[in-house]
Amino acid sequence: MKMFLVEEPAQPISKLAIGKPGGGGYSGEWNTVTSLKCLLCNVQPEPTQDLAPLIDSVLLANSAMFQSAVESWELELKPCEHTLTLQQEGEKVPQKALAKCKDCDLNNNLWLCLTCGNLGCGRRQYDGSGGNNHGLEHFQTTGHPVACKLGTITPEGSASIHCYSCDEEVLDENLIDHLSFFGIMSKDLKKTEKTITEMELETNLNLTLSKAVEEGRTLTPKFGPGYTGMENLGNSCYINSVMQVLFSIDTWKDRYAKDEHLKTCRSVDPSLCYFCQISKLGYGLWNGKYSEQRWSEPVETEPGKFTEPEPYQLGVKPQMFKALIGKNHPEFSTNRQQDAYEYFQHFLTTGLRFENAAGLAKEFPGNNFDFKLITKMKCLECGGSKVSSTKANSISLWIPVNDSEDSEALEVDWNKCVSTFSDPVQVEYKCPACCKTTNFTKQFMFETYPEVLVVMMNRFICPDWVPKKLECSVQVPTEPISLENLRYSKAEGETELPEEEEPQPEINAAMLVQLVDMGFSENQAKHALVNTNNSSAEIAAIWFLENIDNPEINQPLESGGANDESVSMLEAMGIPPAYAKIALSKCDGNVERAIDYYFSHQDMMQLEEESGGNLEGDSGPGDFELFGVVTHLGKSVHAGHYVAHIKKEQDWVLYNDIKVAASSDPPLGKGYIYFFKRLR
Repeated sequence: MKMFLVEEPAQPISKLAIGKPGGGGYSGEWNTVTSLKCLLCNVQPEPTQDLAPLIDSVLLANSAMFQSAVESWELELKPCEHTLTLQQEGEKVPQKALAKCKDCDLNNNLWLCLTCGNLGCGRRQYDGSGGNNHGLEHFQTTGHPVACKLGTITPEGSASIHCYSCDEEVLDENLIDHLSFFGIMSKDLKKTEKTITEMELETNLNLTLSKAVEEGRTLTPKFGPGYTGMENLGNSCYINSVMQVLFSIDTWKDRYAKDEHLKTCRSVDPSLCYFCQISKLGYGLWNGKYSEQRWSEPVETEPGKFTEPEPYQLGVKPQMFKALIGKNHPEFSTNRQQDAYEYFQHFLTTGLRFENAAGLAKEFPGNNFDFKLITKMKCLECGGSKVSSTKANSISLWIPVNDSEDSEALEVDWNKCVSTFSDPVQVEYKCPACCKTTNFTKQFMFETYPEVLVVMMNRFICPDWVPKKLECSVQVPTEPISLENLRYSKAEGETELPEEEEPQPEINAAMLVQLVDMGFSENQAKHALVNTNNSSAEIAAIWFLENIDNPEINQPLESGGANDESVSMLEAMGIPPAYAKIALSKCDGNVERAIDYYFSHQDMMQLEEESGGNLEGDSGPGDFELFGVVTHLGKSVHAGHYVAHIKKEQDWVLYNDIKVAASSDPPLGKGYIYFFKRLR
């Protein structure tokens, strides 16, 4: 298929859209001409009647681009239940009352409550801009959900409408009537402030559609294998930044950055083949074909004024990859901005599941993140200790800064952040030796070390139940560091606490008496209450009648674990004993629920057993060196932009979607996810 572009003058971006007139990425109208070509013999035969159905099916097939609707995405506002059921009260608002916030002297960024007519200023931004939160506080006090930004009302009756209950911008189809209730005639007003959509568009343009700029400096672009950018498909920067770091690791490059599978795959639908999509992405990032230097055409910005040609690369478009990894996920299948760390975890789980299905779980390069984490609990009264070991693939650090102290200029010591992970903290816990609840210290340590250590810096906090991002800088070391002091070793003379008894299921005593009085045996009543979560005696009675043929309800209630008889019953159904014990422990010993649990969680239970990683004895040093950083740009916790910095040949390189450039002074202290390689 060949495509010819109809020449049109370049149009400025005027709305929050991708691939549509007035939006980013729109390049005019296309005429298409199709031709038939045999790729095996490299000839172009004439179409025949026999080939007509095949040709039609190819032309009518939806590409991943069309299916995901990414390239033609446009922000679409819709009414919510609160705008559709809005009940208004109060009187007409005097003109002078619309001049400033009811609770302060601010006269811009004012929000009119469409329920009662209260006028409050907008949310406070953490750089001091915005408002004083009086509009939000009015909602929290009254519960009135819908507000209109006063300065955005047009004579046609449109404006920025925000629903505090839904926490998003919405459409009010009856805005003119709702405004007139308070004596406000939209036809007499003039728009004086930017709408929320216009502000988001401006932010996105500054972050993603400019040159490769960092801290005010224009950077030198990089081209060639390993320096290939990834196109932003619409809020997909979180995917791009994570995958760029992963494919800078040798084990990932060696496993996936080659085209052998692409040549031999016999999948009926390659779009659903994990190995096709991950290999296509890796091969595209490393073969250099998509990072060759090109030059942009001059664009007329004003009559007679043209932009200078700029170097650029095509980059890769991970559309099928994004669609496959995000398939059926409530968030990652959408075009909304997501958290990069959450995506990192989701991708590792999804990738391991595909590898396991192919019998290759031990070859999954994500195993290099795995290690054993020790949790040590020590009773402060008797001195006994309880040590447990779990599998982990990352650690999280807190930034020990008060909300009021945070600023962009503040620098926090790296070791103080590490202390939030390793230092003992005091908790209350029931000591099996003291037989009472007392004070314990809880401490995390490494039993083994991973080949690649992932550190998530908790920058997103919620003081006073208001989400905020910490803007301070962390003095992260770029030289090799040792974490050997965080390795667990049993202290001399340390006393182990006895094993805890299996907890007995909680049973409501009053409901138990009710059921016994109704004629149920004590065992029957206990089973019914446990299986209905002590909802009520009536619901428990109904459950009993529905399960009256089950002989187990006449037996004594198990403590919640797996007994030999239950394990044997599951084993007789073909469930391995190890998995049977896990399923029974998850289901309070209930055999029927354990069977359902096993068959619905079978793949993940196998992953825990079959995946690799550094989970055995580890005698090597715990020395690491920083090589990759994923950074969140922007002050808001709800929006922003992700970029990656990767150390290559002793130099740092910025990966900002499709733009790849050398970075002489990267802002590593602002990072969100840090990647350290182990030094051997």
